[in-house]
Formats: sequence, C-alpha cells, structure tokens
Amino acid sequence: MTFTYQRSYRGPLKAAVLDWAGTVMDHGCRAPAAVFQAVFEARGITVSEAQAREPMGRPKWDHIYAVGTNPDVNALWKAKFGKDFEATDADEVYKDFVPHQISIIADYCDMIPGTVDAVHALRAMGMKIGSCTGYTPDIMEACRKAAKTAGYVPDAIFCAGDTPKGRPGPALLLANMIELDVYPPQAVVKIGDTVADVEEGLNAGAWTIAVAARGNEVGLSREAFEAMEATQRQALIDTASEKLSKAGAHYVVDSIADVPAVVEEINARLSYGGHP
Repeated sequence: MTFTYQRSYRGPLKAAVLDWAGTVMDHGCRAPAAVFQAVFEARGITVSEAQAREPMGRPKWDHIYAVGTNPDVNALWKAKFGKDFEATDADEVYKDFVPHQISIIADYCDMIPGTVDAVHALRAMGMKIGSCTGYTPDIMEACRKAAKTAGYVPDAIFCAGDTPKGRPGPALLLANMIELDVYPPQAVVKIGDTVADVEEGLNAGAWTIAVAARGNEVGLSREAFEAMEATQRQALIDTASEKLSKAGAHYVVDSIADVPAVVEEINARLSYGGHP
C-alpha cells in the first residue's frame, strides 16, 4: 500500500492552562526575581536581574540551581567559598527563598489588565481553565485569595512539587488535563510568559501562546511599563517577542487580553486539520 492514514482531531480547544506570575497577576513577574536576587545577595553574591530572570518559570529549587550554576554567578560563588555551586548549596538557598517569598508575595498579587475578561471569554467558548506555577502551594495561598477576590478562579491549580518534575517538562500541564478530563493534547493551549512555559506546552504536544509585554521578559511593573516612552516600550516588547518566538511559541501576543482572538484562530485551524 502506497499511503497510510492518520487520525486527525478536528474539534475546538477544550481547555486553556494558564501560568500565574507574569501571565495573570504580578505585572512583570517581579516578586520572584526580587527574592532570587535577595537570597544570593545575603550570601555576598550579586546576581543581576537578567541572571535572576533567565530560568523563570521553572520550579523554584530548579531555578535557584540554574542561577547558581550560571557560569558568571558560579565564578563569584567559587571565588567566595572556594568551590563550585552545588545541589547542597541550592538546598540552603531554597530554605531562605521560601519564607522570604511568602513574606512579600501579597504585595505582588495585582491582576494583569484583561485577565478576568479574557477568562470569561474563554469560558464562553466552552473551555475549561487550568493553571500551573513554579510556586509551591504555600506561596500560592495569597495568590489564590487575591485572584478569587478579583474574580479569577481556575478549575484546576497545580504547583511545584505536585508532580515529580516541573517545567520545562510536561507533567504539570498533563496533570491539568487529567484533572479537567480534557484530551487530546491538540485540544489544549498553554499560556505563559516564559521560555519554560513555552517548552512545557510543546513537550506536552499542546498549542502554546506566549505573552510578551506584561510578563517576565520585559519585567516591568504596570506603572513603569505604561509610563515608558512608546518607542522604548515597543523595543522591549519586540526583544521579548523574538525570544519567545524562537523558543517555539505558536503565537506571541502582548498580554492575556489578546488571547481570546488567538483561540478563535486556533479553532479555525483545528477545524480543517491543523495541529500544534
């Protein structure tokens, strides 16, 4: 036989799995970046904001290990402590990180403009709303409360530690699919603001939408972002968009407010056999 045939999903998207910090709240994903810098500074190691942000989206222990083993940071560590940064060092830094993050997280629970309206629009299209985060459940407690007050209550929430591995692996997204009883992966879209979010979605076989302007890659508070001169702001957005696009995102938008229109486009592609 010359040809073989493959089953093709032709239905609409059934679920969106949203990241938290930098995607639906904490404009610029500022809370974790500040704490990563602080816990290294407490040990006499200066970490730049760019170095602190580079692994954003991963579980926080993994993030700390990635920062510590960054060649430049590791060189500082070795000069001060006489050895390379190791997993046991990440353990100690992580012990400081968690209580510090919990102590300040309530100050960074501002909802990103358009979140609640976008989620309502997705629900109106018949979609379930899942979510996942690199935060631990205890860090997430304040985030959940603030989101509920603002009108955002996802159908599922999975945190770092809820699965054996976190991002960039697919486990957290797949856990959402199981909890929401949604399949196949082509019927799911992952929405986030980091390279790790994009990789998570791709590794799960889902669609990916990256948000560039109001998340980690630009890294500004809402006030600073909106006060910036337009051409300077656009230059930052363009740089962020290029990075997320090169990571493999199927779509890159400015913010979550732009997501419903993209979902409509994905649904059109699915209807004629398109796939991630």
